[in-house]
Amino acid sequence: MFHIFFSSHGDRAFNKTPQDIKQRIIEVFESLARDIFWYRRVKKLQGTENQYRLRVSRWRVLFTVRNKEMEILDIFLKKGDEDYPRRIL
Repeated sequence: MFHIFFSSHGDRAFNKTPQDIKQRIIEVFESLARDIFWYRRVKKLQGTENQYRLRVSRWRVLFTVRNKEMEILDIFLKKGDEDYPRRIL
């Protein structure tokens, strides 16, 4: 079981997302907390050691996984492939 928490930027981004997207993100992360790799929309970010992205409709959630903890770093509306490199922390 994973412990999920938000970075300060991730928390601000989550608060700005539409309510229906928030609910879907919460549901998916509750499932991910049990087993992170079951969900087919989770992909590892190239060039990083422990950062992943989750697709929820057109929205993307960037998060890290360390020692049974998942930290949500950013939530954004994907506009193009150039969105990822500038958001990787």
